[in-house]
Amino acid sequence: MDRIERSVTLPTGTEEAWDLLTRPDDLGQWLGGEVSFDAVPGSIGELVETDGGRRRVAVDDVELGARITWRWWHDD
Repeated sequence: MDRIERSVTLPTGTEEAWDLLTRPDDLGQWLGGEVSFDAVPGSIGELVETDGGRRRVAVDDVELGARITWRWWHDD
């Protein structure tokens, strides 16, 4: 399986950064579409990209306020 890992340092406090990565509206801006999933391990959701493409999203791990990991893929 291919893996891409990305770390980003944001010029903001931890709480605001966490919100930006876990609130669907804010995360959708990062990922370029509309996102629907809960930031809890085992959650399955979807990203609808601006070009209409769809990806499934599975949340694997959450360390509150510090880290979230997920996988995403096209259904086809």
